[in-house]
Amino acid sequence: AVARLEKVEQMAVPGGPALRRTEIERTETRKNELDREARYFKALAASNSDDEDLRRGYEAKARQIQAAIKAL
Repeated sequence: AVARLEKVEQMAVPGGPALRRTEIERTETRKNELDREARYFKALAASNSDDEDLRRGYEAKARQIQAAIKAL
């Protein structure tokens, strides 16, 4: 019973390095997803040069996403 208790005490505690690493990885993944989405809207803006309102809307969406990336 004592050996089992010692084994449990040696386990990682909640909020330890593994959890922090996971949070960092999760944030990086979210930034990558948002960056990909921003690039998509920039490409849409570039391909819709005939419709100025649509182009501006896509550009605004890309800027909004880039602001979200900076906020992370």
